[in-house]
Amino acid sequence: MQIFLIAVFILDITWCLSPGNNLPSGYQAYLNILYGDSSQQVLDIYTTGQKAPTLVYFHGGGWIQGSKDDNYILDQVFIPYFDKHWNIVNVEYSLGGNTAPHAPLDALLAINWIRDNGLDFKLDIGNLITMGHSAGGHLALFAGFSTHGRQGVNIGGIINYLGITNIAMLEEYLAKKEDPVLNYPLYWIGSKKLVADISNRYSPVFLVTKNSPPVISIHGEKDKVVPYAQAVDLHRILKKSGIKNLLLPLDTDLHQIFGPELQKMIDPKIFEFFPF
Repeated sequence: MQIFLIAVFILDITWCLSPGNNLPSGYQAYLNILYGDSSQQVLDIYTTGQKAPTLVYFHGGGWIQGSKDDNYILDQVFIPYFDKHWNIVNVEYSLGGNTAPHAPLDALLAINWIRDNGLDFKLDIGNLITMGHSAGGHLALFAGFSTHGRQGVNIGGIINYLGITNIAMLEEYLAKKEDPVLNYPLYWIGSKKLVADISNRYSPVFLVTKNSPPVISIHGEKDKVVPYAQAVDLHRILKKSGIKNLLLPLDTDLHQIFGPELQKMIDPKIFEFFPF
């Protein structure tokens, strides 16, 4: 019951569930490919076989639940990128209480697997764009900042929806709430004593350098699950470091996959920011 309650507040996706997962014409799917030794370390590839940016997506769920196989991802989240004929990699990763820091380490492993194997699937590995929602936004930022320009990896940019940028600050904020079930960072980490160390190692705000890739963030100003201040702090550091960045604030308290009306406003700004 505890995990279910957390999920309700982390990502309300019920509005966009839809039957059927038909790929657009011209796409080939390669599903549940192992990129590690665990059954959770799998990914899906959707490719046209043509050179185009490769979107690497990490789903949300507070690092403790969620799935790359949720219908809304293929039926809603990926549609604008299918329309642009981007190639897409949809990543599953280690989930559950007391599993930190496996999720971010899996994100690194997935990026390195794409670097080593992407050409076999006709992916453009020279222009990877990481993206995620909520905890997935954290993973997109962490993986993008940690791998760009290292060991042959080129991250062309990061699309951060509602992402966690400072783990310790988020845990402190959630710990003050009356309902302790909402403190999903603590549940993920497993011990209060470990929060500072995990945060120092895996929080994106501590990983920005003058060579970091461009970042666009989309975040509700009234978000109570991942406060808007998380995005503000990240973009202050990006600006100070001279990194191309755009913070798109939304007048909403929603912490979820946004509906079609909001998304129609967001998508053009993303593609304007990344004019590939």
